[in-house]
Amino acid sequence: MEAVTKQVLKYNLTNNQVDDIFKIMRQNISFFEKQVGYFGLDLSNMLQYSNDAMFLEEKEWSGSKNRNRITKEYQEILRGTININDFKKEEDEKISDAIYELEMLIGLRNIKDEIKALTALAKIRKKKIELGLPVTPSSLHMVFVGNPGTGKTTVARLVGQIYKSLNLLENGHVVETSRKDLIGQYIGHTAPLVEKKFKEADGGILFIDEAYSLTTYAGTNDFGSEAVQTLLKLMEDNRERTIVIVAGYPNEMKTFINSNPGLQSRFSTYIFFEDYTTPDLIEILKFMIGKDEHTISDAALVKLQYLMEEKYGEKEVNSNARFIRNLYEQILKNQALQLTKIQNPTRLELQTIIDNDIPEM
Repeated sequence: MEAVTKQVLKYNLTNNQVDDIFKIMRQNISFFEKQVGYFGLDLSNMLQYSNDAMFLEEKEWSGSKNRNRITKEYQEILRGTININDFKKEEDEKISDAIYELEMLIGLRNIKDEIKALTALAKIRKKKIELGLPVTPSSLHMVFVGNPGTGKTTVARLVGQIYKSLNLLENGHVVETSRKDLIGQYIGHTAPLVEKKFKEADGGILFIDEAYSLTTYAGTNDFGSEAVQTLLKLMEDNRERTIVIVAGYPNEMKTFINSNPGLQSRFSTYIFFEDYTTPDLIEILKFMIGKDEHTISDAALVKLQYLMEEKYGEKEVNSNARFIRNLYEQILKNQALQLTKIQNPTRLELQTIIDNDIPEM
């Protein structure tokens, strides 16, 4: 976001111009994927190409020879002298769209790089199979480690979209589940519950949140181990059709995976979701406000930044984005209370978050 902000200031862009640039970039995402690959599809990089092509003369471009060539081609696309359909391939375009959505998420730099690497690996693996080349067997099942609200479910959905586009998954949908859906109340009840959920996820992803709770329940007559054994068999029998992603807190997930050799062998990919920083959380809130076609006043933003730094500083906000969602709901309630005191609020008043709307936390 900092890099994007610098470019907005450098080119003196208005909010409407930024919106238009992003819309155009999204329409031409297949061009960027073709030219720079998945790892080049970050907002700062694409915005640089776009801004140079749209606002500078060719003699003012200061990139490398290859970069300027790409900028020139993009400029020709914008002018209509090159057809964007020449760069479009349905599979690649869908993947690029998902990568673009991933890039639009605030923070998560290590996650974005990891998903791009997994995408590239899956794509090359698919190509080798098509050419009859030997491919080392690999598990697509994953472990997502991190605190609540760090984007685990959102990233799982994007993985589903990408793998569907690669024809690694038939549907690519995500079925979210947890202990309460998988553990039975009596002997013979658990296995059918696990099988039912697995069947729902057929051709997609079974996402098990707080997966460690399957084996750490302290009650008597618990059937967690039966659930795990049933799950392991289904994962092995359906490894080409369904992906299982288990998620939860770092320490608990480590204990969970180490509790069973079968779990250790089924999961080869571990993705760590770091907690958001305070600036990240503020950017997420600003994104939510903008998505609702609202704005936040300078005074409100200063108050928000002060309160966040004063209360949390460098400390973790363990609920992460969930905390921000709850905060935004409270802000909207406060705004509504303020606006009811005005007889006929204007459109601007209805769309503006002011300092009095920000709760004291």
